[in-house]
Amino acid sequence: LGASQKQIRSLFIWQGAFLGGMGLFLGALLTVAALVYLRYFSSYLLPDIYYDRTVPTEVRPLSILAIYGIATVLIFVSTVYPAKKAMEIDPIEAIRQ
Repeated sequence: LGASQKQIRSLFIWQGAFLGGMGLFLGALLTVAALVYLRYFSSYLLPDIYYDRTVPTEVRPLSILAIYGIATVLIFVSTVYPAKKAMEIDPIEAIRQ
């Protein structure tokens, strides 16, 4: 009540962008931590069965760009669609239900 459609859309988009950005950031931190652990600290993975004692890891910049690009597009789509739907809702009708 009292907010324009543009303000409602902006609120949904900024909130979605913030949550999506935090998810990307925390995901990147956890990925780096997992890669460092696998590369330097996990040297006892069933050496009797496997040829190597370590898990081979490789960081490919193109893969990272593709993953974050696709994730950004998905965040954008999943933010804009609910914002558009929220703009179409009449506040009085939403309160009645």
